[in-house]
Amino acid sequence: MKLEKEKVNLITKLFEEKTRKDCYALNMVDEEPSILDDKLGGKPYLPVGEKYPTDDKGNPLPLMLQINLKNIDLPNFPKEGILEVFTDTNWPLNYKVKYFKEGLEYQTEFPEAKCYYTDYEGKEHETEFFVEKPQKIVLEKTVCYLPMSNYEFDDVISEVIAEALDLDLDEVDLEEYFGGWDVLHEFEYDVLNSLKFNPCTLGGYPDYTQDDIREDFDPPKDVCLFKLDSVGTKYLEIGDSGIMCGYISTEDLKNCNFDNMALDFDCC
Repeated sequence: MKLEKEKVNLITKLFEEKTRKDCYALNMVDEEPSILDDKLGGKPYLPVGEKYPTDDKGNPLPLMLQINLKNIDLPNFPKEGILEVFTDTNWPLNYKVKYFKEGLEYQTEFPEAKCYYTDYEGKEHETEFFVEKPQKIVLEKTVCYLPMSNYEFDDVISEVIAEALDLDLDEVDLEEYFGGWDVLHEFEYDVLNSLKFNPCTLGGYPDYTQDDIREDFDPPKDVCLFKLDSVGTKYLEIGDSGIMCGYISTEDLKNCNFDNMALDFDCC
């Protein structure tokens, strides 16, 4: 089934209106970042007297992401402080999240941080980190839209299509209406592909190469603090073209309680 262009445009517009969300794009700049820069990888801002984050075996963890929150203007986000995420490359991840005030005297010398995996014999082997080369981040205020991997997507897109085509979902099966699941699915992809996509965001929607895991969180974590997508991002490879997301509750975010943040990734 092929819809009239006006109907397609209406469906796209309604989907935009219902799922539009303010966020920041994390745009990577191919230059060596300083200690104080927003960045992917590199050397962290670590105040004097603070111990470098390690995994449960005492191995220094590489810095994954550093963001100065004074540059962020989003609901419930702190207006100050530098947020840092350190992690290895195992699954489940060994990670540490740090949050420091800005303007403190900071360290400039750090231990060498490497990633390791343990083989079936219990021996550790060094492996590559997710970030091939540290990159400075330039923040850009933008918007994002509900991805297809989100567990709410099917209900939302069905409601949008029904509203645009004046259909009653209690009486009409959309798969039959479009002539099959594959045709409906392709149409939904076309709607999403017409919208702007940012591979790395702060405060937007999470995305997945496999399944939405948020229903597994207890207690719930309703905010996607950040999303890092390997696809479309130079010098970043999370597993096999994977996506990493950080999750936190609104209450913890308001109170700068980043100790309760959860970090997870999936890949193809």
